[in-house]
Amino acid sequence: LLARGAAHVAAAFAVGGGAARDSLGQWAGVLHRAGVGADVLSVLDAEFSSFEARKPAFDAFLAKLRGDYETVSLVGSSRGAFGALRFARRADRVLAFSPMKHGRQRQDGVFDAFDARPAGAVSIYVGGRNVDDCYVAERVAAKLGAAARVVAVDSDAHGADKLFERRELDRVVGEELGRVRPRAREADPRPR
Repeated sequence: LLARGAAHVAAAFAVGGGAARDSLGQWAGVLHRAGVGADVLSVLDAEFSSFEARKPAFDAFLAKLRGDYETVSLVGSSRGAFGALRFARRADRVLAFSPMKHGRQRQDGVFDAFDARPAGAVSIYVGGRNVDDCYVAERVAAKLGAAARVVAVDSDAHGADKLFERRELDRVVGEELGRVRPRAREADPRPR
């Protein structure tokens, strides 16, 4: 957890090894440039379990974060987006780019993981001409209900976050997750 004492925490999800760690670092940069003003929590699923291996422990941790922060946001791309969406019930905002599960995309049992309504708004960005990504996004959105919306980007590529130029991605992230004021520091009661 990269804590700066903010009122907002953004958890960035990724799956895999070294490249996933790089992705988490990139998300921290995007969140900072977008002016989100959040503490950043990096969530890495190195076991490729679609965040199933440690789901109860992480779910409990996110529940605790909701008590510690005024706003909890989740963000991810590809398999990381799938993970962020799995925990939508614990977040005020979820921003997912091209969600995908490890393995065959069209396994219907995959969508049973989305068994609870989100706590807040969910935005899922996909390449509008990528049939697999659109299928997953629409199925997840249907499970999550009215709080979820799918935004199609004019592309057939996977990884909708990569379809935006840097400034445009920063703008989208800032608008979707909101620019949150830093938490006011409590006055130091000690005399000076």
